[in-house]
Amino acid sequence: MKNTITKITVGCLASFLLTTGSEAQNNVSSMVRTLKGVSTYSAPVQKRSVSISSSSVRPKGNYSSTKKKPASSYSSNRSSSSRSSSSYSSSRSRHSHSSSTYHAPEPVRNEVCYHVDPSSQLSTNRIQFQKNSARIDHSSYHFLYELAAALQSHTLCHHRFVIEGHASAEGSWGINQSLSQRRANSIFDFLVARGVHPSRLLSVGHGEEHAQYSPGAPEYLRANDRKVMVFKLAE
Repeated sequence: MKNTITKITVGCLASFLLTTGSEAQNNVSSMVRTLKGVSTYSAPVQKRSVSISSSSVRPKGNYSSTKKKPASSYSSNRSSSSRSSSSYSSSRSRHSHSSSTYHAPEPVRNEVCYHVDPSSQLSTNRIQFQKNSARIDHSSYHFLYELAAALQSHTLCHHRFVIEGHASAEGSWGINQSLSQRRANSIFDFLVARGVHPSRLLSVGHGEEHAQYSPGAPEYLRANDRKVMVFKLAE
């Protein structure tokens, strides 16, 4: 992955440099304003957590974690409030089983926890990946150049940030979680290659935990659940 990132095409970089004085500068300034959040002492802090294998999180130890046993049966919480029938909050368990099929016990996972400034949320689906892969598509390089520049700006250079990968609900829970983590790690590697210090970043895959639409929802709706979210970590 690192070799791929360091070989970023000259054309993409040249395009970014040509627009740095105008459009890109405006985009970077907009990102800085968003990621700065509400700079008041009374700003609320939000706890974010997900049950995953903490060994895949980067960098190691830049979060708190507690051991958590996996659920033993399939469950899905559907909202009965104002959401439509195609929109739901996903809480599928890590595996399902029947009496006629043997399933090996799932290893104990860790609940990875961290705290963010919710007012600093940057949510985007402009970071595209090759299908079923953690390889970043070249069309996303320009946006990531801008994100790297924003994180290294004078306003944000002393803060730490979390990169969250999110997936839509179709497919298995395990595959969705693993892919979202690997994609978050790819963004982590890209930003580090662009000069952001790794100690300032945390990459966490949330899989389908926050998916709003069911697996049977139209593709144009499920596409909204495949996104990357960036938050400023609470100090």
